[in-house]
Amino acid sequence: MYIDISKNKTPLLKFYFTFLFAFLFAITYGQKNKKKVNYETVYAIEFKQIKECPYNIKLISLSETVSGKKWKNHYEGSMSDLDTICQFNNNFLCSSFPTNSNHLTNEYLIFYFSLKKNSCPTLFSLLNYYQNIIDTNLQTNNLPKELKLIPAVCSAFNPYSFNGIGGVGFWHLNYPQAIKYGLLIDELVDERKDFKKSTQAATSYLKDLYLIYNNWELTLAAYSCGVTTVNKYINRSKEKTYEAIYPNLPKETRDFVQAFVAMNYIANYDNYGSVQINPIIAADTIKIERKLLYKSLKDVMQ
Repeated sequence: MYIDISKNKTPLLKFYFTFLFAFLFAITYGQKNKKKVNYETVYAIEFKQIKECPYNIKLISLSETVSGKKWKNHYEGSMSDLDTICQFNNNFLCSSFPTNSNHLTNEYLIFYFSLKKNSCPTLFSLLNYYQNIIDTNLQTNNLPKELKLIPAVCSAFNPYSFNGIGGVGFWHLNYPQAIKYGLLIDELVDERKDFKKSTQAATSYLKDLYLIYNNWELTLAAYSCGVTTVNKYINRSKEKTYEAIYPNLPKETRDFVQAFVAMNYIANYDNYGSVQINPIIAADTIKIERKLLYKSLKDVMQ
């Protein structure tokens, strides 16, 4: 582009240079800070606002509070040994999560630790409440028990959560996968918001994904953004590793894998004082404010 630099054009030239400098500075600053946790991601928001979720507020308000109740660790070893307990058949997660543990800074670990006193007691109380359903399905599908933290990461047990790339409900299941694994979704019902049914679907899906990739990072990436997306970047990079496809994955997927690894460490870091969630519903009449399938009512009453 030709620019006349005569005297009457000097202000215009200064404007061009000022704009160019500001543009380059913005790009450079963004590159330097792109690895930091965006505190507006769904995983960060759900974790921060767990006490503000209307569903959780109602659940806790109907429960008995037991002072001194603690989150019981499922593992009593040191944090340095954590990866070696994550086992699927004869494969250990320590061989599947080197990227997040060693090479990439996990900003979610810092984020979770910064809010653990505020959010963790409620989070792990909710996990205790749902744990029997999760453990039963993990055992049925021969999956590692650490995967029970996925709904804690995805939604912080908010049934109305969504991740921005199609995932909805406790487990952030996408529509095609939900339908494939038997969930009902129509204008009246979305069973991704039903914890028992969505857990059955999610664990079956995770088992099938692991059979495809035999790698937990790739399995979790595919769980988040789909098999087609992961396979596309594997073919493009010519390497079947999470580290190779990491730069091309959707940001929501990179955040999910990082957050899951961080949550595993948080869950084994300490005991958290918490309430015991055991809803006591003393009612013989329930007011229904919208259309409801009779089958849904029957499932609850049985």
